[in-house]
Amino acid sequence: MMFDLSFFIWVGILLFNVVTGLIVDTFSQLREESIAREDQLANECFVCGFTRPAYDDLGTAYNFDDHVHEEHDIWNYLFFIAYLNEKDVNEY
Repeated sequence: MMFDLSFFIWVGILLFNVVTGLIVDTFSQLREESIAREDQLANECFVCGFTRPAYDDLGTAYNFDDHVHEEHDIWNYLFFIAYLNEKDVNEY
């Protein structure tokens, strides 16, 4: 009886720790992926893939934020794709 109880307690604690470790590891992995995605969106042009450090190396006359928000505005490309989807295929 004592063996059964101690076995149940040890196995219960072990399984609880394994499940808890898996949950914590999964959430930490999701957090790391989210941080990496935010970093990529903040430091890389979504349209052309030009990075902020490469753009800053061009000189002070160039501004990465202006490039992303004016030259390659994501919404303009989205509107263009929506326009192409709604446009008749036979029109030029």
